[in-house]
Amino acid sequence: FGPQRQPANFDPQRVGEIEAAWREGDEYRGYARQWAQAYAHVDRLRAGPLGARMMVLRYEDFCDQPARLAAQILDFCQLGDATGRVAAQAATVSAPSQRALPPGAAETVWDEVREVAARFGYA
Repeated sequence: FGPQRQPANFDPQRVGEIEAAWREGDEYRGYARQWAQAYAHVDRLRAGPLGARMMVLRYEDFCDQPARLAAQILDFCQLGDATGRVAAQAATVSAPSQRALPPGAAETVWDEVREVAARFGYA
């Protein structure tokens, strides 16, 4: 973020695509490309030997059902919540308010992320 921002290098063959979008002033496309590369990296990891040791949750799902998903995380990690601290914190989770995007921004983002997003249940 900011004037010295550098893209995360999840795919050395494609990191220049993010930089190119930002250089051209296409912020939404640049960040969408970075999101797609990050999630593609996670998808590759979960398809490999680490997959059984990974739990991937969508942010939107966690905001919709924080108590249920917090319990799933604890179960996955073989942890308990004897004091109820996790449940209490989950009760404070809510989705941020939506803000309007400039015309065409949503389409630009979706064009960049569609393929990878589908692997994570986004339609």
